[in-house]
Amino acid sequence: MLSALLTAFQTLTRIRVPSPRRAPDAAVRGASAIFYPLVGAVIGVAGFGLYRLLSDGVPRDISMLGVLALWVLLTGALHEDGLADTCDGFGSQTRPDQILRVMKDSAIGTYGALGIVLTLLLRWRTLVAIAPEYTLLACVLSQVLPRTGIVALAFWVGPASGGSGGSFAAGLRLPHVIGSVALGGVLLTPLLAEWRLILCAAGVCVVGVVLLGLYFRRRLGGVTGDCLGTAVQFQDLGVLLAVLIWSTKTL
Repeated sequence: MLSALLTAFQTLTRIRVPSPRRAPDAAVRGASAIFYPLVGAVIGVAGFGLYRLLSDGVPRDISMLGVLALWVLLTGALHEDGLADTCDGFGSQTRPDQILRVMKDSAIGTYGALGIVLTLLLRWRTLVAIAPEYTLLACVLSQVLPRTGIVALAFWVGPASGGSGGSFAAGLRLPHVIGSVALGGVLLTPLLAEWRLILCAAGVCVVGVVLLGLYFRRRLGGVTGDCLGTAVQFQDLGVLLAVLIWSTKTL
């Protein structure tokens, strides 16, 4: 389990953690999925901590831009890169082999650049618009739930290629998915006073996983690491929008 925990942080973040004694095999990579919600919780709490640090003397739009920048730094822009590759591949090609070829290209094209810019702008403006008292919920839910969602997505759809994302999907088993969902629920326990909002945000992620899973299965026959990064970005935005709508209605 310790190797799986360290592998989860090494896979999803640039946070320095001790390396496992042995290189992770398929079993360890699969088990690491259990800890994906914990990685999200650390990222979300770090973002909220920065917001609190800046909130007294810095305008909210600037502090929220700082939160987004911190998340990008902590993850090494992993999910943004996946989104860009996915937009380029699916936007410019039709056949699965052609899509995979473009997604493996490190260069960013027009579709990829637009995807990154638009999602970052939407996430930023949504964070700014959320009522301040819902900032903690927004930060934590938008990071925990999507990382739980991609575990279910990868298990359900399966691999499209033999890359890192494909090998991760191939190594997943049902207990890994159940463990990830269970840990995500435990991590959100301190926020249960807003259980209706949590259920609403989780529902948004479920819908996102289903729609993206059907799309990736039809177009590609499975998922890659880039597809999972795209799923994180879309679920993140969906959760933030859900929190925004909820906070607006409760004011």
